[in-house]
Amino acid sequence: MFNKYDNNCKTAIQSTILDFYPEDEIMAAKQVILQNVDNSLMSVIQPHSCKRIGDKKVDRAVEDILGIVDTINENESHHLLPTFCASSLSRIHVMPDVMSDLAAIRSELHDLRRQFLFDEQC
Repeated sequence: MFNKYDNNCKTAIQSTILDFYPEDEIMAAKQVILQNVDNSLMSVIQPHSCKRIGDKKVDRAVEDILGIVDTINENESHHLLPTFCASSLSRIHVMPDVMSDLAAIRSELHDLRRQFLFDEQC
């Protein structure tokens, strides 16, 4: 996911993860990331670290994973994580190439607007 994060919108990554990986693998991935996040970031990722329950728990767990990745990107902390690799390339889903650069820019602009409006309200 880290290799695709800068070139695809979060919505496309989220739907790809939800469509390809089963619930148990998504939940395990979240736990692995949480176990390997540097202690200096734990307070910042706290909202993303709770255990999800209910009907939409997998959707929210993927949102949590993406939130953790956002935090790692914002803090330029990739170097604090171990390097993850896949033992089988068949377990890595290929991102659909339906996102044009313009669509990705629109998505990023939307995210920035939402963040700006949230910051103004605080």
